[in-house]
Amino acid sequence: MAFVSEILIAGIFATISMTCFSYAMSFILSSNFKEPQILNFLIYKDSSNQSFVKRHHIYGWLIHFFVGIMFVVLFKIIQISFNLELSYLNGLIYGFLGGLLAILVYTLAFAIFSKPPITNRSLFFGQLVIAHIIFGFVMLFFLRHL
Repeated sequence: MAFVSEILIAGIFATISMTCFSYAMSFILSSNFKEPQILNFLIYKDSSNQSFVKRHHIYGWLIHFFVGIMFVVLFKIIQISFNLELSYLNGLIYGFLGGLLAILVYTLAFAIFSKPPITNRSLFFGQLVIAHIIFGFVMLFFLRHL
């Protein structure tokens, strides 16, 4: 049970940390880099109708946290399979690679979306990589200290 709670706690706090960064960047750069909202726009396939429900609907949040927890599960599988050290460097590398994977997933999602919710993809993708690096660092912090 401790193993499961370790994964859940690391996944939840790492996801919260990266999401806070994305929300801060949204504010600073006057853009929408808020992953849960973007996921809602992709779910509803309409970024022109920015109603409260689509921006704040629970589905985007659930998907976002589920993916974050699955990233921790994948890391634990890699760590156990390859006897990987729980170092912050490995967390940062994992976060960077996760950011590249997120760029690929969002690129594919935007390609099939008639009106993508992001206009400045370079800024979004850049902050997405940094957000995932933060995720990797926070994930490692909790995995090391739980």
